Amino acid sequence: MNQIRKLIKVSPVMKLSTFFLFMIFLTGLQPIAAQNGSAAESQKDWVCPGGTLSTSLPVPPRGMVSTRTVTLDKNCNPVYGAVQIVPITQVVTASKGSLTGATFPGLSARAALVPVTPASSWTVNASQSIWDCCGIQLNRVYTSGSWTENGLIQSYSIGGGYQAHSENSPPSCGHGWSPANSSHTQTGGGVGQSSVAFHTHSDFSYIGVFDCSGATYYNTLDNYTTVYAAANGNATCNFTRWSRTWLGSWSWQSSCTH
Repeated sequence: MNQIRKLIKVSPVMKLSTFFLFMIFLTGLQPIAAQNGSAAESQKDWVCPGGTLSTSLPVPPRGMVSTRTVTLDKNCNPVYGAVQIVPITQVVTASKGSLTGATFPGLSARAALVPVTPASSWTVNASQSIWDCCGIQLNRVYTSGSWTENGLIQSYSIGGGYQAHSENSPPSCGHGWSPANSSHTQTGGGVGQSSVAFHTHSDFSYIGVFDCSGATYYNTLDNYTTVYAAANGNATCNFTRWSRTWLGSWSWQSSCTH
């Protein structure tokens, strides 16, 4: 055994690495790159200038969800994935890391008189989010609620909300993504009309591990959701995304359900 010990020489570099690993274990902290999992640490990532993208999704049958993923290629051109309609149970929405957010109170109204013809009841859920390469949802804005109709809108209650990925400070120089200028408004239609429309909005600024200046990353997400007094509970889910800077390994995902 003594001969084996003599043959194994521990270099100063190995000692230093062992010390840092021990300290990470002792404090329960993960290395910053592992803790935040952002695409920015990837040497193969590419950076695209800011711009606006829009997409829309059909409302699928109940129990199903329509989804689309949009990315930017190495020439910073958008690549629109095909619209997929799958069972809601197949959609993965869990994100790594910590999320902060808030819910907007539902905007609601109801007809003063009970209609002679019974009203049909419907629900809608529209969501868009930005994800990094490593399974972390960076930003999300969603619109959800229900309405009834019998040829005209009889009642509705539509709300929404937002989520942002946060970082621990320290070790980060900031708190990660922060929502700003968030709002949820009714933009048209109403009770006794053929439709009612809503706009859910939030900006997201960033100060954290990958940019301490706060000047590089800024995203804006807008949901435009309209529900109709139609026998099939028709609705439209439209989405717009603006970014100051975009990383090539990010993806923009949207979904629409009944």
